[in-house]
Amino acid sequence: MSTLSKTNPNAAWQNMRRLYSAYLALSREFAIETQPCAELESESGVPSAEGITRGEHWLADMDQRVQIHQLRQFVQTSAQADEAFLHALLSCHLKKEEHTEQDRDKVDFLLVQIFSQAAPSDISGPSLSLAEVAKILQPILGTVEISASDWLDPLEDLLGKAYRAKNLNELFTSRIIEQGRHIKASSGDKFFEPSSLVAFARFGFLVRRAFFRLMHQDLNTILDGLRDLE
Repeated sequence: MSTLSKTNPNAAWQNMRRLYSAYLALSREFAIETQPCAELESESGVPSAEGITRGEHWLADMDQRVQIHQLRQFVQTSAQADEAFLHALLSCHLKKEEHTEQDRDKVDFLLVQIFSQAAPSDISGPSLSLAEVAKILQPILGTVEISASDWLDPLEDLLGKAYRAKNLNELFTSRIIEQGRHIKASSGDKFFEPSSLVAFARFGFLVRRAFFRLMHQDLNTILDGLRDLE
């Protein structure tokens, strides 16, 4: 799944053990059969190179077996899915030499989740700049140089439609989420470029904000209607 950091092997090994603990909890929650890894179970410090390899193979195998909907549910409901876990898991996926569609979906979800937790509560709307997003994600992505990318321009058009929607029905019938997924799916390896990750994190975060804003608005409309009937 990733190679152990040569600069700080102990910290890297602790990240692997953190992922291991969370994956065990996830496997129990979704009844995914797996055997324990003795090296990752041990608390005796960084093991031999062979032990590290076995640990990496265990994590890589679990990563392939865990589906995006399972990861999403686990992150949103488990106390073990804390900030350290999210950062460790995202880092492992970004360090992969080759990425699958499942990797793309997981990275996209993790980035939006991490950004949502770190962003100030008063941030909302398309006025949120790419530079602001890059600054908040700097601890995980490093310094990102924002540059114009024509193929990402449609994301801005979709965000405009999302924030002009008057209710959830209009948001869904405009197929904004589906069109965003199509752009991601057609991006290939370009998705994993730092500037692209920033753009998709911003898109996912703002679409999520638009959804919740319209959901609360629709609920308030329903409640107002019920009160009128009393």
